Amino acid sequence: MSPRKSTLRPGRLSTLLSSSAALSPAAPPVVIDPLLSDLDLEELTGIPRASWQQKRFYRSGPPFVKIGRLVRYRWSEFQRWRDGLPTLQSTNEASQGSTG
Repeated sequence: MSPRKSTLRPGRLSTLLSSSAALSPAAPPVVIDPLLSDLDLEELTGIPRASWQQKRFYRSGPPFVKIGRLVRYRWSEFQRWRDGLPTLQSTNEASQGSTG
């Protein structure tokens, strides 16, 4: 089975966005929050895809959205979740925090 190809032509999205901005020049620019798959998160962080799936199951990872059967993470929500993780000075701190 061959991989599914995108139906959008290259540059189509940028053309749509620029034409909508041309219609109302006073409108603020459109900001799109990218949606990431667990494979994208694996590539970004080096954490395996299965770990992201496990975090999702145990509700310990970043918030996600379901689009049909697809699971996606908003870039802004991932950043917020990542920024909320504790900052540690050593690996001993991590083990001490989990025992209390």
